[in-house]
Amino acid sequence: MSRHIVYNALRGGLFSRFNPFHKYFPHLSSMREFIESDDYLGSVEITFQGNSTEIYSLSNKAQLEGLTGIA
Repeated sequence: MSRHIVYNALRGGLFSRFNPFHKYFPHLSSMREFIESDDYLGSVEITFQGNSTEIYSLSNKAQLEGLTGIA
């Protein structure tokens, strides 16, 4: 999943800016590190179920909704 989709999902929740995020994880240098590092979200796998044709062509909006639980 693209980093910008994960970032937007996080941005809409508790970690809307880096400062509150940094309050909980003061040793991290960036949101990018949190998203990409295997110590945090980098090793997380997300599974979408459905028709294989639709799954492989999910829009950015559908992926974001899947991450935020709207769909």
